[in-house]
Amino acid sequence: MFERLIRFAIEQRWLVLLAVVAMAAIGVFSYQKLPIDAVPDITNVQVQINTHAAGYSPLETEQRITFPIETAMAGLPNLEQTRSLSRYGLSQVTVIFKDGTDIYFARQLVNERIQEARGKIPDGISPAMGPISTGLGEIYLWTVEAKDGAKKADGSPYTATDLREIQDWIIKPQLRNVPGVTEINSIGGFAKEYQVAPIPERLASLGVTMPDIVNALGRNNANVGAGYIEKRGEQYLIRAPGQVQSLEDIRNVILSSSSGVPIRVRDVADVGIGRELRTGAATENGREVVLGTVFMLIGQNSRTVSQAVDKKMVEINRSLPDGVHAVTVYDRTTLVDKAIATVKTNLLEGAILVIAILFLFLGNIRAAIITATVIPLSMLFTFTGMVTYKVSANLMSLGALDFGIIIDGAVVIVENCVRRLSHAQALFGRPLTRSERFHEVFLASKESRRALLFGQLIIMVVYLPIFALSGVEGKMFHPMAFTVVAALLGAMILSVTFVPAAVALFIGNRVSEKENPLMAIAKRWYAPMLDYAMSARAVVLTAVAVTVLLCGLIATRLGSEFVPNLNEGDFAIQALRIPGTSLTQSVAMQQQLESKLKAKFPEIERVFARTGTAEIASDPMPPNISDGYIMLKPLKDWPEPRKTRDELLAAVQKTVGEMPGNNYEFTQPIQMRFNELMTGARQDVVCKIYGDDLDTLARYAQHLGALVKQIDGARNLYVESVSGLPQIVVRFKRNMLAQYRVSIDEVNRVMHASLAGELSGQVYEGDQRFDIVVKIRQEDKQDLDAIRRLLVPVSGDQQVPLSMLADVNIEEGPNQIQRENARRRIVVGFNVRSRDVQSVVHDLQQKATQQLKLPSGYLLTYGGSFENLEAAKKRLLIAVPVSLLLIFLLLYFAFRSFRQGLLIYSAIPLSAIGGILFLALRGMPFSISAGVGFIALFGVAVLNGIVLIAEFNQIRASGVEDLRRVVLMGTKVRLRPVLMTAMVASMGFIPMALSNGAGAEVQRPLATVVIGGLLIATGLTLFVLPILYMLFEAKQSTKMKMPATSFLLIPALLLSGWATGQSNAIPLSLKAAQDSAVKQAWAMRTANNQVRFRQLLQKTAGQLPATSILGEAGEINSRYVDSRFTVSQSFDLPVTYKRKRALLNAEYNLATNEQTITAAQLVQQVSLLYIQYHYRQRQLQQEQHYDSLYQALSRQAEDRLKAGETDATETIYLGNMLLQHQRRIRVLQTDMMNLIEDWNWLLQTRQLVVPGNWQEADWVLNDTISANEPPQLQQYRQQIQLAEAQVQVERNGLLPAIQIGYSNGTMKGTGADEKKYSASDRFQFAQAGLTIPLFNKATRNRIAAARQAVQQANEQYLAAQSAWKKETRNWQRQYEQAQADWKLAATVGQRQTRELEQHIRLRREKGDITFIEWAQYMNQVIQWDEAYLEADYTRQKCLIQYQYYLNSNTIN
Repeated sequence: MFERLIRFAIEQRWLVLLAVVAMAAIGVFSYQKLPIDAVPDITNVQVQINTHAAGYSPLETEQRITFPIETAMAGLPNLEQTRSLSRYGLSQVTVIFKDGTDIYFARQLVNERIQEARGKIPDGISPAMGPISTGLGEIYLWTVEAKDGAKKADGSPYTATDLREIQDWIIKPQLRNVPGVTEINSIGGFAKEYQVAPIPERLASLGVTMPDIVNALGRNNANVGAGYIEKRGEQYLIRAPGQVQSLEDIRNVILSSSSGVPIRVRDVADVGIGRELRTGAATENGREVVLGTVFMLIGQNSRTVSQAVDKKMVEINRSLPDGVHAVTVYDRTTLVDKAIATVKTNLLEGAILVIAILFLFLGNIRAAIITATVIPLSMLFTFTGMVTYKVSANLMSLGALDFGIIIDGAVVIVENCVRRLSHAQALFGRPLTRSERFHEVFLASKESRRALLFGQLIIMVVYLPIFALSGVEGKMFHPMAFTVVAALLGAMILSVTFVPAAVALFIGNRVSEKENPLMAIAKRWYAPMLDYAMSARAVVLTAVAVTVLLCGLIATRLGSEFVPNLNEGDFAIQALRIPGTSLTQSVAMQQQLESKLKAKFPEIERVFARTGTAEIASDPMPPNISDGYIMLKPLKDWPEPRKTRDELLAAVQKTVGEMPGNNYEFTQPIQMRFNELMTGARQDVVCKIYGDDLDTLARYAQHLGALVKQIDGARNLYVESVSGLPQIVVRFKRNMLAQYRVSIDEVNRVMHASLAGELSGQVYEGDQRFDIVVKIRQEDKQDLDAIRRLLVPVSGDQQVPLSMLADVNIEEGPNQIQRENARRRIVVGFNVRSRDVQSVVHDLQQKATQQLKLPSGYLLTYGGSFENLEAAKKRLLIAVPVSLLLIFLLLYFAFRSFRQGLLIYSAIPLSAIGGILFLALRGMPFSISAGVGFIALFGVAVLNGIVLIAEFNQIRASGVEDLRRVVLMGTKVRLRPVLMTAMVASMGFIPMALSNGAGAEVQRPLATVVIGGLLIATGLTLFVLPILYMLFEAKQSTKMKMPATSFLLIPALLLSGWATGQSNAIPLSLKAAQDSAVKQAWAMRTANNQVRFRQLLQKTAGQLPATSILGEAGEINSRYVDSRFTVSQSFDLPVTYKRKRALLNAEYNLATNEQTITAAQLVQQVSLLYIQYHYRQRQLQQEQHYDSLYQALSRQAEDRLKAGETDATETIYLGNMLLQHQRRIRVLQTDMMNLIEDWNWLLQTRQLVVPGNWQEADWVLNDTISANEPPQLQQYRQQIQLAEAQVQVERNGLLPAIQIGYSNGTMKGTGADEKKYSASDRFQFAQAGLTIPLFNKATRNRIAAARQAVQQANEQYLAAQSAWKKETRNWQRQYEQAQADWKLAATVGQRQTRELEQHIRLRREKGDITFIEWAQYMNQVIQWDEAYLEADYTRQKCLIQYQYYLNSNTIN
């Protein structure tokens, strides 16, 4: 097929060129529509539910709002996770769905469940979904500022309230109409409101209450339409505009009257323009501002939307009042342009280097131009595919494109064409004719097509593992794999169509193949080196094998991380202050911070921040936290001497560290939002502790934070604060409430209206509307006494102070509560600097395992980029071997030889050597970016092997038999294409490897791997592959012997540094052992089989008796032979089948309960073996200790005996004691082996396992008694039910059975009706009847016996119940006694034992006691130690038995 395609391309060359021009035109059109972005949007599919609940504490918010909403969300289709945050006055629930779920479908489902949840949350509270945006949806931020000296129309300066009004009513409505914008968020300034501030003294004197004011304002602020009238042919509408229009209208609202004199609002309250109780503020360069944020609609392109918003902002600025302007402070377009500029620069520089290499190696300008033309054409082909499949051009999608790899196929074909044309021209001694030239081009393309097609197919195949990635890593790297595969596909198509056509058309009569000096040097050096390598095959192969293994060892020490952090150019700084810090104080501290940074660092263009929560709580923060953005000037504007970005960051960190009262965390804007929305925290590594009690969670979080501080490379430690929020708590005096006949609800309404404010209507000013809020003046609620003086109306038109009805005090409460999948959690997060993520987390895991012992029910997990790395590794561990297998299959199909496929396959580990070495030399850890580099590397390395092996095979096919000559000839011919392929591929990545532009961090590991791998692999391929080819292809008759090292090389190459190892015995924790026994033990298998057996029998309850079919033939009716058949069936009454089913169900229930009992007994047996093993192990350790002691003493005694210092008594005694301990050690070792054998037989594991390390936390009594009856007693109760069911089944024997039948037959002869009937006339009739058990004495005896069995079962149940209670009390007493004995032995006993041991040792050394006395005391020490171990073992054994009787199947 490809031969015909190549021939067609050469013959129809102009048509092919026209088609290529058309494809290029489509590509240019697609390029104009190509969406451009910085990075792929990797946010998961999530819906936020924000609920504002003014006045609710975090605990109340969790109980009354968050929990009902979480519960309602459970069970949603494609639900992956729920996270929630409960803070003062705010609940946020994040519902995360599986990737691929339509966001609008997800929001519809969530909205339906919200409607269901409304009935379970307090009245007046309304959950609302967040904007339809993504985690990276905040693409444009601006501030609304007034110029210095700017005045309003009335001559007054602009206030923060005025700027917020401009933001909400001028800027926001216009920006919401920009295509791609889903929401506008505002923070800072003050929302304008009309405020009615009652004066408590006046209220008391005039007898007016707060509810009176609220109700009066509501009644006097309404418009009413009264229809219309007709007069003289005209229609007049009747309107009654009663809404208030101004402050004066509000002041004049009548509340009541006193002695005929109306009491107005102005008589009891101050009326003016006020401001809301805000939850957030914004600052910039040390001053308060109003900050606006654009949320991009999901699925839109951030650069396009940002540009549209920026264009609209220019129009809006022209419409703003004089002196007011909106200043852009963050525009995603800036980062996008920086990242794309980096990609463009790298691609352009790479293309220039590739073209230079082509000119250098080919020595033919036209051939080089034809090859280089494939670069833009394949890119235009790729752009068309990207637009078609909606893949944006970004740092990741274009980051792996290497023009050298893309044009590898074209390089091979063009080089072969030039070589054959020049050789043919030299052979004929004249210029070739057109037909001769076309024929040579066809032959050259045909020769190269196998290497071309299979080489590029293999490169595409090695990218398949990337498509297997899912989640975050999948969204990040899928665009990269798509663009590379699309570019390779386009290049492959062009290589077999455009390249042959262009060569045939444009490479003319005279073809010269000039050998450049570089190739001359390469050939001069290569030939003797190859000759030497073939002579010293054993040395070369051994050295390569050792190198591969060493690189495998180096690879295990590289460390790993998910992806390098993208340098966004700017900093994000989060300032954390003490919980309870007010918004005003936080703003003041933030202003101080910004002023200091702006003044000290001229590199900073702007510092702005958000403190607290914005209008839309997409990023809820308490008032004590500020999100800051440090926007840097362009590098060219930095003062000399210029700092590096890292130096500037270190200086900024040092400066802010000097400011007291703050804790800071540095990251980057996009990185911060990505981390938070994916994992619920902003740090690179997030440790989550799950549990129920907040105090316990906080304590262990502090402990874990202390461990993190000990880890090198862990920076910016963040330990979540869950407590410390000061609250003014009003505790009601219910007796006083009853005395004054007032309800709690009435008091709460007065407090809410007075302190928080009560909405009583709105004032309309054109399109704008502002709330009318009734609340007391700020100076009347500054302290506790002011709150205590609040007047509350009671019965009898009286008002009493709040202090009469309640106690008002300051208390400390929870700061915030986070939950994940319906469990509380606390977060300990940190960023990783100067190390890789995996090694840091590994060190932390080791410390946490040793030093952090969590109680039962608490769990520690590790998330963030480490979690993404682990997920990617798991998928790649499956996908990469599959792709490697596909590569081998392609190699096999290419050469139809297993040996040659294996030879070329060896290029993969050979190329990995260079990649690993270069990563190690540059100090880079393994990352997914580096992994993609290895993928690209393997494809190119295999391509070089294909080129060499294909040439060797062609030379052998031409008749050359000597393998050495074949290798020398083939390598000489193919040296140039191999070097060209490696050089163009590696040179294309050099700009990426050396780039320092925005986003270069992601590309640098990828380029490093490819460059290093190709440089090393090319050299190894040119030397090792020919040697292996000679060894593999040698015939039996040749004298060439394969060195032994070659047998070591191939497995080493295939393993490529992978090594596995496992010990003979695997330690198994108690919980894992219990689970294994419950799943695999023989007893459990028997119980499971019995359950399945009874389950199958349940289906037999409705079985009918056998059907009777009877055939008759003979003289039935007359002398004629008639035939007749009868079908009959008997049925029991329906109640019979019901009773049988009840019996079978009772037997099934009994088997199920026996299964539960077996599981409990297995858990008990495993636990007993576990403690016995550890008891013997501790005894063995003790005996070994004393054995060592007596050995040392025995040697000392022998020395003293030789010296005449003592007699033989001491040596004999010590020798005897030594023998006793050694015999005891052997006995204990035998016991332990028996216990291990019993343990493995019980667990039935496939590998040898031993009890794991002792965990004291496993041995805490769970004394919660189950509300259900123990299964051991349930078994007796079920036997009663089984006996009762058996009685009913026996009673079936007294019931009649139904029998029906059908007969059909002949009656030959004359019938009663005087008609004659033959064999063809058949007669039929039906039968019905009852079978009645008239003789049923035996049945009644069986019924009586069954009833006796029921009585017996009842008595057995009562006896078992009594015995169970007795055993429970017995084991309780034994456990309590054993626990007490153990505590005594563990404290007093052990202390005394050690004191005695030390005392007798000192006295013996001083000679104060005789040897006999020392021996007696020493025996006492040994006995006490044995007694302690015995007490501990008895305690554990009693615990297991007592736990068993408490109906708890596990030890927790």
